[in-house]
Amino acid sequence: PLVENQRFYGFKKMTFSSGFKDDSLIRDKLAADIFRQAGVPAAHSTFIRVYVDHGDGSQYFGLYTMIEDPSDEMLDHQFADGSGNLYKPEGQGATWQRFVEASFAKKTNEEAGDFSDIIAAIDALHADVGDRTSWRDGLEAVFDVRAFLRCLAVNQVMVNWDSYGIMDHNYYVYGNPADGGRLVWFPWDLNEALLVSGRSADAATSIMGDGTSDRWPLIRFLLDDPVYREFYKDEVRIVLDGAFAVDGVHEALRRLHGLIAPYVIGPESVEARPYTFLSDSRRFENALTNGRDGLLPHVEMRHQDARAALAAD
Repeated sequence: PLVENQRFYGFKKMTFSSGFKDDSLIRDKLAADIFRQAGVPAAHSTFIRVYVDHGDGSQYFGLYTMIEDPSDEMLDHQFADGSGNLYKPEGQGATWQRFVEASFAKKTNEEAGDFSDIIAAIDALHADVGDRTSWRDGLEAVFDVRAFLRCLAVNQVMVNWDSYGIMDHNYYVYGNPADGGRLVWFPWDLNEALLVSGRSADAATSIMGDGTSDRWPLIRFLLDDPVYREFYKDEVRIVLDGAFAVDGVHEALRRLHGLIAPYVIGPESVEARPYTFLSDSRRFENALTNGRDGLLPHVEMRHQDARAALAAD
């Protein structure tokens, strides 16, 4: 507090993910890596061993995923210009049914009360669709639709329970000055990605958005448009053959799991209560292969589901 603008290895802000609902402890990193490989902006991350010294020596608090804060370095290295408005939406307005200023927290340019970019995008989304060409032109003038469809394709193929379409948070939108200020969408908080869940929600598992209601107009309106629906299907095919290809994701799963194992179950360090959500070392050891919860079979299953959905549409 005595030194302003302190940095830690160049970072002003850092976030640490504890692996909640993730016995593998690799979902946050792997999912973000897949998004970026698919051409979707996503925060970089790395695994961190956290030790805390209260005065009686260093104590191991466990393995975390350290994730860059999007309002810090990410805008400068993943966009050509980091001076635009960055929003982290949450709450009623984050569904995009209507603009609610309190739902669009600014993470850059906080003191400027200008929300015209997000208002324009929501207004364009809800404009009259009588002339679909005009509607698409109006929306694309203020919102990068193709980028959203690409992000949605990755999201639905891998499955991501804590995201738009189910929850009204966990994404950012950025008014990219290098693209005329058009808003671009990118994901956040990915610990529930690639996750099999006991919950039943077509919105999370359906490739083509079955079960997604008008409460989530960005998905429903776009996938109900014949032109955007075809764009989306193209993006799904690209994801299946590229960033989510079975061999590539399987290799990444095995590599990351092997990388962190010595610091989760030993011999270097061992995750222990109360500093971990991991209830049993066997749950980590079996995270890749354990039946319907295993990450390796999950990838194969999602390929089958996606290709069946494309063939049926």
